[in-house]
Formats: sequence, C-alpha cells, structure tokens
Amino acid sequence: MRKQDYTRHIILNIAEQLFNTFGYDKTSMDDIANSAHKAKRSIYNHFQNKEELFKSVVSMELENAKKKLELIFDNKNLLPSQKTKQYLIERNKILNKASVYKIWLQYKLRNNLQYASTEPDINDICLQFDKWEHDYFVSIANDISQVLDEKQNFDNEAFVNMLQMIIKSMETLFFVEKKYDKYNKTYNYMTNLIIDSIVYKLT
Repeated sequence: MRKQDYTRHIILNIAEQLFNTFGYDKTSMDDIANSAHKAKRSIYNHFQNKEELFKSVVSMELENAKKKLELIFDNKNLLPSQKTKQYLIERNKILNKASVYKIWLQYKLRNNLQYASTEPDINDICLQFDKWEHDYFVSIANDISQVLDEKQNFDNEAFVNMLQMIIKSMETLFFVEKKYDKYNKTYNYMTNLIIDSIVYKLT
C-alpha cells in the first residue's frame, strides 16, 4: 500500500471511531487529526471538509459490506434459496457493525439531519448500494425461476421488490430503533422458516 493510501486509510478508520463515539456534530477535524497523529493539513490533503470525510467513511463501510455479501453470491455450493436466507441474515449482522452508516440512518429517518449538505452525496452512495443489491436479488430471482415449472407463475419483480422492502424495514427496526440485539434471533428464525416454507410449496 502506498504511503498516501495508507495515510488515507488511517484517517478513515480514526474518523469512523470518532464519529461512532461522539457523533457527527461533536467530532471536529482537529479531533480527527489529533487522534490520527497527523497534522490538520494532512487531513485536508485527503478530504476537503468534514462532510466529505463523513461521506467517505460511509462509502468505505458499504464497500466493505458489499465485499462480504458478494461471497454469498459467489458461493456455487449454495442453492438460490440458501443464498437468499444467508444474505438476509448476514446483511443485518454486517451492517450492524457499520457504525457511521447507522448514525446517518438515525439522522435521516428521524428527519434530524444536522449536516444537510452531506445528505445528497450520502444518498447517492446509498442508492448505489441499493442498485447493487437490487441486481443481486434479480440474479437470485432468475436462478429460482429457472428451476420452477412455468405454471407456478413465479413473479421475479415482486420477489425482488418484496426482499428490498423487508430489508429496508429491518434497517429502521434494528439500526434506528436500536433493537438488533433484541429481535435479531427471532428475525433469523423467521427468515429460515419463511424461505423453507416457500421452497417446500414451490417444489
């Protein structure tokens, strides 16, 4: 890793820790520079301002999530139904560790954005993640429809839309209302039960 890339990596990780601990408003560029043992000028060599740094941290967290979730999609040993179950379960586990993404969700969904100038850029990043996820679900839906009889009338588009609605509603419950620890075990059980029931009915 080049020195410049290494420095950027350090800054992002320190910023992630501070945003998670103190929130956006109570974290300054001075705080980040001091914790990273870097001159403030060095921080600004990589990021124009705190908003851009915050955006970059969220982008880093979602990119890390994508890399981990892609392992499920690339696993040739899993059936489409197994990929769906594993994805729905692992997604929450992975995003529960995306601390700054959760902070942004809490501000956004409570309509309490104190850093409105960040919102369009963060929305763009999240929309890219949603598009990637949509394409992932389309691929799974296509795999499922190929193994079903045409008379079973499997609706690919409805399947994809329902999956995305489920996971978005779970983000509110788990990450905004902070009930991941309370409900995650039950959610995992229900996910397995529902997917297995659908597979049994369709096969």
